[in-house]
Amino acid sequence: MSRRTKYPVAMMLTLLPCLAILTGCPKKSDEKPPVSAPAETPSAPTPADPTPPPTPALPPGVDDQDDPQAPTCLPKTGDLPQWVKSKPIRVAAATTLDEVMPADVAKTCAHFRIDMAARCAYTLHRSDATTAAAQVLVIEAQSPDDAFGLMSCLSGSRQVLPVGGETRAKSNAPPDYHCWQGNCYIHVWSALPQVATSDEAQTLLKNIAGRIPREDPPDLLDALPKDSRIPCTRWFLRNLGSLTPDTLGLTNAPDFTKLGELLGLGEDTTMAIASYEVPNAHRPNVVWVVRYKTPAAATRAHTEYRRHLNKAAGPASESTNLLKPHGRFLIGTWTVEEETLQFMMPRIRKLLP
Repeated sequence: MSRRTKYPVAMMLTLLPCLAILTGCPKKSDEKPPVSAPAETPSAPTPADPTPPPTPALPPGVDDQDDPQAPTCLPKTGDLPQWVKSKPIRVAAATTLDEVMPADVAKTCAHFRIDMAARCAYTLHRSDATTAAAQVLVIEAQSPDDAFGLMSCLSGSRQVLPVGGETRAKSNAPPDYHCWQGNCYIHVWSALPQVATSDEAQTLLKNIAGRIPREDPPDLLDALPKDSRIPCTRWFLRNLGSLTPDTLGLTNAPDFTKLGELLGLGEDTTMAIASYEVPNAHRPNVVWVVRYKTPAAATRAHTEYRRHLNKAAGPASESTNLLKPHGRFLIGTWTVEEETLQFMMPRIRKLLP
């Protein structure tokens, strides 16, 4: 073999292993291996919105059993949400009031001019399936004065609520509301075991009062001073038999039956009474004014009452004082000691026509 041929062959033999190595090694790539996406975590199922329980259907009311003469101010079932009439409306004339009210209440009402009275009951069906009950008594009077008088004499309370013309409520007790509105006296109350809340009972009362036209209070009340600094409660009546001495807070009370005769109270007279709180006194100052048909009637009553006081003895007489008649008006007090601290009677006289 020539030298020219030998060397190329030797060189090829030397390079073959390197070629084998080069062709057998994998080539590095500049590309990065794809990054696998993280496995998706299944999301928790979204809870469905809570569905409120269906409102139970209200039972039917008894409106079809109402007296045909029932007053229109009493709502029917469906007029007031969730309230159902549970006892039908019963109506009584002025001569049969004890058919719809206790005898003692009927006795008080007999001293006022009344057209009729109606009574019924309602049941409140709450959304939580509990119930409450309320009784309602409505008296239609012949005048706003008589309706106010009924409210003032039957309430037995001095707490006033801004419902209707005036509403008086018993405090710290189940709802017991006495309301005057227009020609009507409205009594709404609730008792155990199905006691309504104050808000629930007032909702019913407001609905009833809102159906009755408003009227002005008795003008005789204008003669009794009202001072926001002095708590005051006022009554309007035609006969002292409508009140008890306890209602007025009197400790030395006169005989109201005898006093009514002395004052000549009757169909032609009206009376307004006010009770004023007196600071640091053990009882209120109770003053009153009677309006007669004529000045002669006022003078006659003053004479009879003064003659009685001159003869009588005892705390009741000693606590009484009268002013001279002012036209057809007579002014007096049954708490003379407290009156000397306030002097309400002279103020009354100035307010009278």
